[in-house]
Amino acid sequence: MRIEKNSVVSLRYTMKDKGGEIIDDIMQSLPVDYLHGCGNIIPSLERNIEGLAQGEKKSFDVHDEVLNKPLHFDVVIDKIRAATTDEIEKKRVINDCGPDCCC
Repeated sequence: MRIEKNSVVSLRYTMKDKGGEIIDDIMQSLPVDYLHGCGNIIPSLERNIEGLAQGEKKSFDVHDEVLNKPLHFDVVIDKIRAATTDEIEKKRVINDCGPDCCC
């Protein structure tokens, strides 16, 4: 499966500014899950990973229109799955881990 609209994507990334300073780094953390195509992440990040498959890595530079600055991303795609009907309707990932869930 490849990343496309209405797929749930689990990814890890490092985001740096144009000088190489790390802004955010979750490479050694748990992946972030989001619903692709619903505007839930930085648009330039979403556009650049569309079409990638599970296990793929990509590095790229963008000028992000939301943050209005150049950024560099190193991204790893951990997992991709089809979104449920409920997730598509709510435009977000639904993590139902049980009654004690804190995700």
